[in-house]
Amino acid sequence: MNKNPWVGFKFSDSMLHPDDADSVEFHNRSSKADYQFLLHLAPEPWIGNLQGNLLVLYSNPGATQDNLNKVFQPKHHEVMEKSISNLNQEITSFPHFHFDPELKDTEGGKWFRSKYRWLIEETSDRAVSENLITCELAPYHSVKWKVPRRKLPTQEFTYEIIRNAMSRGAVILLARTPKIWLENLPELENYPKVFRPNSINASISPKNYPGNFDKIINSVI
Repeated sequence: MNKNPWVGFKFSDSMLHPDDADSVEFHNRSSKADYQFLLHLAPEPWIGNLQGNLLVLYSNPGATQDNLNKVFQPKHHEVMEKSISNLNQEITSFPHFHFDPELKDTEGGKWFRSKYRWLIEETSDRAVSENLITCELAPYHSVKWKVPRRKLPTQEFTYEIIRNAMSRGAVILLARTPKIWLENLPELENYPKVFRPNSINASISPKNYPGNFDKIINSVI
């Protein structure tokens, strides 16, 4: 793969990658507050060990009204530190940090554990953390999602992560905005291990991926 453009990224008051600056500034100028990218939160273009064998594709990292108003949750700084470590691909015990038991009561920890609880029950939080990569169409948080009108240059590396995963036979789940993912990665259309959910419910469950949940389990064992 090409060099990770996020290497060297650091915590700051405005966590915007310089390559994305023009596109993000245009997006925020032309968007209502709920759709604006929140630059006081660390970007999450992907989370996890980049050699993982289960990829789940979303739209962008979510946010709450408290996030928008800069009312920070407990362990906010710990989450930001782990986000930055993830961007720099530093070795950690829980590569997908939202499954770290120390963060189980944070907003992200609660959300991910609720959506992946079936997979955790069949394996373990560590197995999921070590083998899951979640990827986003945009790395910046917002309360509501809309497609940025201008390309985010750092996104090319996220697409490369997915192509690389396809070359090793990883399982890929089109959890959100499948049409846009397929527009940007048309090779996914005929990839034999890409699966769509039964509904827009984000749960990684037997009901949402009928007939394929065993394949999902096997990808993290």
